[in-house]
Amino acid sequence: PIWSRQRACSQGRVDEIVKAKAEAPHFTGTIACYEFEGVGAPSVACAEPRAIFDGQHRACAAARLLSSPDFEVDGDDLHADFPLLVEVYPVRSEREVKELYLEYNKGENVREIDLPDAVAPDLKKFIDHAVDALANRFGVMFKPSERCRPPHVHRDTLRNALYHAKVAERVESGAQLLELLLAANERLAGRPKKSWPAKLGAAYEKAKREKFYLGLDSLAWVETL
Repeated sequence: PIWSRQRACSQGRVDEIVKAKAEAPHFTGTIACYEFEGVGAPSVACAEPRAIFDGQHRACAAARLLSSPDFEVDGDDLHADFPLLVEVYPVRSEREVKELYLEYNKGENVREIDLPDAVAPDLKKFIDHAVDALANRFGVMFKPSERCRPPHVHRDTLRNALYHAKVAERVESGAQLLELLLAANERLAGRPKKSWPAKLGAAYEKAKREKFYLGLDSLAWVETL
């Protein structure tokens, strides 16, 4: 089964997977889930008794592919099927959930915003909404590498920086956070060229051409939100 209480997915990532798998759906690896032993329905003591902790983007993409009209069989409402391997791990505490997540992500730079934690789920949704919207608007300025050079931005590095910034204490929606990000971009756009380090010459020109300045100063602007 794919649990209905999945952790938030990045719409942009799901779109990429759907596009890549649309012609011949197949998914490698497993969808890893946890389930608290002896817990049935959500409660105050255990708000999320079962969920996906690794592979949620693949699960969301698979669900969308199966519901697409492109997968109707002979004009019926049935859909073509494809294998999807799911593993369910019994747990007894939130600590065990985190340990599972870290075990699955060994060798990767796991950010705190992506740790399975019910402390700030709304904040994580706000950040994902704002950063995804920003990436959709300025796609050429977002790069997959953590070591991308100015004026580019790495999506997950930005997400984690926002998660730890002071703005996280007062933001109330993804739309509000997006407005703050766009306002910060406008402020940086207003800085005269001579105020930027000379070494950013070519980077500054690209930022000016693309009207995106948030990748010029190593995210130092985050603390000014």
